[in-house]
Amino acid sequence: MTIDGPPAHPNTNAYATGNMSQAFLILLLLPAIVLGQRRSPERSLIDRAAQLTTDQQITLYQKQVAAQPSNPHFQNLLASACIQKVRESTDFTYLDRASAIIEKVLASDGGNYE
Repeated sequence: MTIDGPPAHPNTNAYATGNMSQAFLILLLLPAIVLGQRRSPERSLIDRAAQLTTDQQITLYQKQVAAQPSNPHFQNLLASACIQKVRESTDFTYLDRASAIIEKVLASDGGNYE
């Protein structure tokens, strides 16, 4: 009977395969994780707007609506800021403005529940 060397550990190949699988999975998911942490321009705008006064938010969203009139998201944000202004000032002309904006959004996109 000859002995060629120490016996191989029974799980050596499984251990190496497991490490390679984990490394491959990490490399595969790394770009998704990095890209997922990037903020969309809309998200950055909303974060900045949260620190503005209501009047400043209205001005900001009016500019966004003028720049992107087909984007109902900014119209909804403008309507929301107008409603907040009603709460703060009890000036109900802002409620009329918000109502007109929402009617316009629903006329163009009846399924918009934002």
